[in-house]
Amino acid sequence: QQQHLYELCYCLWMISFDCHLSSVDNRFVRDGAVPALVQLLELTPIREKVIRVALATCWNLAHNSIKAPRNQNLFLPPQYQYDGSFFLKEMIRCGIDRPIDMLHARQWTDPDIVSNIEALHTLVHENYREMTDFDAYKVEVLSGDLEWNVRHTESFFRQHARALEENDFFIIKALLSILEERSSSPSTFGVKEQNGDRDEDKDNDEEVIAIACFDIGEFVRYYPNGRSVLKMMNGKDIVMSLLEHKNPEVQRQAILCLSKLLLKQHVLK
Repeated sequence: QQQHLYELCYCLWMISFDCHLSSVDNRFVRDGAVPALVQLLELTPIREKVIRVALATCWNLAHNSIKAPRNQNLFLPPQYQYDGSFFLKEMIRCGIDRPIDMLHARQWTDPDIVSNIEALHTLVHENYREMTDFDAYKVEVLSGDLEWNVRHTESFFRQHARALEENDFFIIKALLSILEERSSSPSTFGVKEQNGDRDEDKDNDEEVIAIACFDIGEFVRYYPNGRSVLKMMNGKDIVMSLLEHKNPEVQRQAILCLSKLLLKQHVLK
């Protein structure tokens, strides 16, 4: 198992040198490479060679610079491209500070591990202090890796609803794009999986769809004229298409979202 982890990490490390290409960095984001790397660094025990390539991959991603024309998503403005800053924020959102702190406290003989730990430890903690809850939410939505947490609550949207108008509501457009992509494709990753993996991916997709419905509904609830914004984006039709979804939680969140779209805001509050 350790050898397999090393070989997989080595492949990611090699690919990370090409993350300035949009076809590569898009896959790193949408296929969950960063959460997987962070989770790997938290594993114990784990061989030094696995840690070495995992850290080197994280370092490459954090220093990714865009050198090729982007294949623009409709909702993604130029300043939110998948560059090193985005990948670093994604690492912080996934909790890389915990394993980095633990690794930093250990004694290492490998100079590559020592230098990467020191550099990442400094980089993560310098940026961690500057990263707001809303920054973390933006990174989470753009990664497509939604999980139920404090950023998907009534209080969060009550506080941050107006911030969602940033760059012509690109975060709301991203949420609608998630609904369309995840509900129309049987697999998020576009590759052949074993049955167990396919079932797990399907469950993850359904949770992401349910959370996206909730977020859209809360935006409508707390943003002035939110219904008109969603109407211009064809959001109502996108959500309505989920009413007959096979997953009951997706159905429930779609119904709740539509109720917020149809009722007047003063009734919702």
